[in-house]
Amino acid sequence: MQKMHILTQVPEHILSASTQVAVTQRWQKRFNVAGWVRFDTEDNSLVQLLLRYHDASGVRDVTVDQGHINSKTLLLSGVANLKLTGRLERVDVILQTDLDSYTVDELFVQPVQEKSKSARKVIRGTSDG
Repeated sequence: MQKMHILTQVPEHILSASTQVAVTQRWQKRFNVAGWVRFDTEDNSLVQLLLRYHDASGVRDVTVDQGHINSKTLLLSGVANLKLTGRLERVDVILQTDLDSYTVDELFVQPVQEKSKSARKVIRGTSDG
């Protein structure tokens, strides 16, 4: 069974900087997450990068990315969509793997910056030909 390793707790200023979107009495927050992880062995086992978050509904995990350890270095990255009830209390970055020996070279968590509606307009041109 794979072990859950807490890599870090996301600082409060990052949690409060993200935008909230109301969705029928619930909230959503989105975070860009990335981590470069170095392993001592290449055993092709599964590894997952997760965000574990605490809100009024309890504790939940969301998978950011997963891969197989088929090289000494692995980049795991993606967007985590947290579906929240009430205040977001805490977020931890978790590495789930069978291995105990690894090094995290870089770890990145940042709120997704939602584009304004005016920035999402698509301009369609016509071509005369």
